[in-house]
Amino acid sequence: MAANDAWIRDGGRVCLDFVNTLRDRWDVPRETLEEPEDLVRWLHGAGLVVPGARLPAQPGAALRSARLLREAIDRAVLGAAGAACPPSRTWTRSTRRWRRRPARSSSS
Repeated sequence: MAANDAWIRDGGRVCLDFVNTLRDRWDVPRETLEEPEDLVRWLHGAGLVVPGARLPAQPGAALRSARLLREAIDRAVLGAAGAACPPSRTWTRSTRRWRRRPARSSSS
């Protein structure tokens, strides 16, 4: 993500701000989490990781998991807005991955 391109944090909830990291979703989607380091910067800016947090041994896998989680959250929000349930398989798979990967501090 370009240094002068700030993330939009006006969703009212951190989960909605996370969904908004894929901009212009309904037109020509624009990814703002292009590199694993973008994910760390976004998480830090959202106050979700401790200072000094770093990526796991396989940062590309962490980024892919984060994007899957983001899309699962988007589907869940859309489902709630339309009074429909999101596909349970996607939601369960994404949340299970995130529970296994706690943020690590550089001091550990």
